[in-house]
Amino acid sequence: MDTFRLHGNMLLGTEAAPGTEGAALCLETARLRALGAGACLVQVRWDLVEPECGRYDEEVLEALRERLLRLRSQEIRPVLSLHRDGEPAWFLQRGGWEREDNLRCYLRYVGKILRSLGHLAEEYITFCNPNVAVWQEEAGEGRRGFLRRTLMLSHIACTHVRAYRLIHDFRERRGWRDTAVGFSLGMYPLPREKGVISRVFSPEALHRSLPLRAMARGEFAPPLRNVLRVRPGKWCDFAGLGWAPEAAGGRALALYCMMAARAAGAPLYVLDEGKPGDDGGRMRYIYENLRALHYSHQPVLRYFYLPLADGGEPLGRGLSGPGDFLRPSGRFLAEAGRGGDVTEALERVRAEAGPEPSPPAGTREAAPAGGTGRDVGAGPE
Repeated sequence: MDTFRLHGNMLLGTEAAPGTEGAALCLETARLRALGAGACLVQVRWDLVEPECGRYDEEVLEALRERLLRLRSQEIRPVLSLHRDGEPAWFLQRGGWEREDNLRCYLRYVGKILRSLGHLAEEYITFCNPNVAVWQEEAGEGRRGFLRRTLMLSHIACTHVRAYRLIHDFRERRGWRDTAVGFSLGMYPLPREKGVISRVFSPEALHRSLPLRAMARGEFAPPLRNVLRVRPGKWCDFAGLGWAPEAAGGRALALYCMMAARAAGAPLYVLDEGKPGDDGGRMRYIYENLRALHYSHQPVLRYFYLPLADGGEPLGRGLSGPGDFLRPSGRFLAEAGRGGDVTEALERVRAEAGPEPSPPAGTREAAPAGGTGRDVGAGPE
């Protein structure tokens, strides 16, 4: 195996568990600290923050505020993801992303988040994998469904640009110059449109490259439409890649990073949904992805291995009592994040791991997923 180091400005991180508060929040923060997480993705649910049009749940906002304060106290950089799923029912009843009039509803919600939490986070993801949500939605077949989906993507891309400006303007007026705003697009294999549509537009263009250029640079190529007359320019400080482990291996991840960096002209965040199965296979999977990112020579600033848990068992358990431990994959993440040679960190953790420790009494052990994990491939040499 090649010996390599992470790029000096890359932070490893994971995702905060939803709905955590009180003692569980303290436990989660300790676990993140033990994993060596330099950054943490915090999902904000629009439907919970604004359950009724114009009415905001201050308890939800206070819980988010407490989480951000606790992360910052441990020197873990929070990254706020403002929209992944969970559109409010009232928004969908009004027509959702198909109606141009509804776009101001999302911008109003972003403004509320900024007023409540804008002093506690420097990094924001306006939309997380909207292309996946739109193309997997029940929108009908053929031309009608195609037009509906492309209209929704057009509206989301325009709204991202407006949200980018809103977040930057809000923070810069208060003298905060370290703001970073971007988006994430899912790199998933999605269904091919049927008939004439599939002969005119490739799945790669419809699902990834066209939305990427629209959101990053304000370049709306057909069939996307610039409904808000967005001017071409730089509309992201980073572009995120939502990565599905079943899609392909590390080599494909490196190629997608090169495509995204070239199209967006911006640094990259990788949001990895994680490898299911045994812990040894998961550790190898993380190593191969880090290796591929290294040899791609692309400006990847954040690598988020999103799941803290796999089949009910966390990468790091409790970490507050005598029976607690980090799984080998968790120890490898911590070793890799602290610096040094990533290959040596992998081999050291493998040598120290031995048999997997038994879980503390009273906790549920995950059912084995089987297999030893596939070799996902190396990055381009």
